[in-house]
Amino acid sequence: MFTLREAIRSLSHNRSRSVLLLLCAALLCGCMAFYLGNIRANEEALERLAMTTPVKVWVASENGERSSPLNIMERHMEAFTGNPYLTDFNVTALGAAALSQEARTQEPFTGGDAKITAVNSIEILQELGLECSFAGGYDGSFLSGDQPLCMMEQTAMEGLGLSLGDELTLPVYFVRMRPGGVMEFLPLGEQSLTLAGSCTGADSAQTFYVPVNWLFQTAKAAGQEFAYSSCSAMVKDPRQLNSFKATVESMAFLDVDSESYDEFNGATLLVDDRNFIAAAEPLGKNITSFRGFLLPFFGLITVLVMLVIFLILRGSRRDMAIAVSLGRPKVLTALSSFLAALAAEAVGCLLALPVILLGAGLSFAGGLAVCGGFLLCAAVGNALGLLLLLRFDVMALLIAAE
Repeated sequence: MFTLREAIRSLSHNRSRSVLLLLCAALLCGCMAFYLGNIRANEEALERLAMTTPVKVWVASENGERSSPLNIMERHMEAFTGNPYLTDFNVTALGAAALSQEARTQEPFTGGDAKITAVNSIEILQELGLECSFAGGYDGSFLSGDQPLCMMEQTAMEGLGLSLGDELTLPVYFVRMRPGGVMEFLPLGEQSLTLAGSCTGADSAQTFYVPVNWLFQTAKAAGQEFAYSSCSAMVKDPRQLNSFKATVESMAFLDVDSESYDEFNGATLLVDDRNFIAAAEPLGKNITSFRGFLLPFFGLITVLVMLVIFLILRGSRRDMAIAVSLGRPKVLTALSSFLAALAAEAVGCLLALPVILLGAGLSFAGGLAVCGGFLLCAAVGNALGLLLLLRFDVMALLIAAE
């Protein structure tokens, strides 16, 4: 208690010294805040970049030149859609159907008079510029399901005398690409589809849009080996791009072979990360550099505090010598000075806090963390400075003072 009272008295009796310590602490704390603020500013810029510059990943042919239509096998699709670093999957598959009697009697079947495009989300159709409307009780989410539902171009639907909610039965075929771009039509039998929606703006009037999961299950039920025609996704967090790339090999995809003549085997992955890398690389280097010098910077702050303590309290060595000559241990003599200095530095941190919050752009919690970090450095600096001050011979110092 005596030591604490002595520290408080030292603060009030040596006001000029306390003010100087306070100002030095505020200045050094502010420097630390701006250093850490630069790191945080670069991290926030990288976070914003990750949200505004998405990284797209898609399955391509072996030579990397074609993204659709392809034959993407189930094992590749399962590995692709199961990757934890990817999101927002857009998956398609192809089929065909026969509406007219003439198309139904084609032998062999050569494509009929209606196309089937299987998709997994309404966003794919919107990207194609289609405007969609739905029957009562349905919305675009049915495309992510596996029910026998479909959409059709409005004019073609009316030409067939159909309306929303009607059911039509027709022979359906699954389309698979063969080398050279030849389409193979695999029969899936007669299928009944309910018109859950219509669209306008389609390039082909005779096109049905169905859930890709429904086409997949129908093909499997018919004993046909299924293949998807295209697949793309977005990297969840582009900052984890390197981690994602490290998983590509385990997904069993091949490296791009520019000399390959197989244009329809979807066995490679392409990543459009040029824009993100070009913008993120400087930010990443800044963050790495700042973090690399973080410990030396804290060490510099500690050394500066040590020098400030040594220079400001140097005039108090005679008082310390007198106290020691009267039998007071050096540890208790130093402790009162240590507590007084730390209290002045804490007040300096509080005075610098508004500047830290406004100037460095840190949150209140971040500002308090900076103050705590500075006080930790200050405590070490105070201890080192006092160790230097207490390295004196009591009698020699008192005789010299006389």
